[in-house]
Amino acid sequence: MDLNMIISELKIPEGHIGIIWMSQAGFIFKTSQGELLGVDLYLSDCVERLVGFKRLMPKIIDYHELKLDYLICSHEHPDHLDIDALPEFIKKGTRLIGTKSCHKKWEEMGSQPDKIIELNEGEQENFGSFSVEGVYADHGDLSPDAIGIVLHFENFKIYFTGDTAYRPEKMKRVISLKPEILILPINGKYNNLNAEEAAKLTALIRPEIVIPCHFWMFKEHNGNPQAFVEALKKFAPENKPLFITPGEVYIYPELKT
Repeated sequence: MDLNMIISELKIPEGHIGIIWMSQAGFIFKTSQGELLGVDLYLSDCVERLVGFKRLMPKIIDYHELKLDYLICSHEHPDHLDIDALPEFIKKGTRLIGTKSCHKKWEEMGSQPDKIIELNEGEQENFGSFSVEGVYADHGDLSPDAIGIVLHFENFKIYFTGDTAYRPEKMKRVISLKPEILILPINGKYNNLNAEEAAKLTALIRPEIVIPCHFWMFKEHNGNPQAFVEALKKFAPENKPLFITPGEVYIYPELKT
């Protein structure tokens, strides 16, 4: 059974969320209402064509067959806003949520204005069963309006930091939210958190679950998951990282067997 079929047939109990790592910094979330929400999905090979970074992790899904209700992009870089996959989502009517820079790209690609929701730092949009909040991120001059994302569900919150440096003094808002799930990069290149900084941020957030990402897709990006494990032992020993195989479904809260 291919991953599109698995996602389509996946049933999520009320009060839970399905989390699927799609490699790099991309995730798909499935709600108990059956909604599919993608975040920063990289599903093609456009980065190699554009900047010469070859994909090292295999593609695990045919994006031509994937139908999303929502797609969030934390910033406009092609490994987060996949310009080859986007036309398919636009054609299928996916609602696009992201910063002003993302908004501009989507308009250039032909998305209808009523399908685009601009979201910047300090803004929050409600979509019925969940809401999406834009929070501080520092991706430097590489993407000045990049944001982190907080997904607010009825029983829990997911903080997706996006590509960011370690700036705890600027992250007080999201720290105060006490999100149960933290998803963050560990590669330490291009103004991103390295393993030690990611562990320090974990110690400040104190989530129930911490999921590292942004490693092993491109040789140029670096990223050492074992270094993150060791850094957690030093800075946040109460937190154990959750490593998800690309395409694996993780359900939170975990189902009792």
